[in-house]
Amino acid sequence: MEAETPSLRFRIGAIFFMILSLFLGYLASTFWG
Repeated sequence: MEAETPSLRFRIGAIFFMILSLFLGYLASTFWG
């Protein structure tokens, strides 16, 4: 696997974590809302 720059990897990780947190929040509001 080709190595990416730390900044790009951090950006992708941050975006993925943000989307994951938003999805979990939506899921929680659906269950307990």
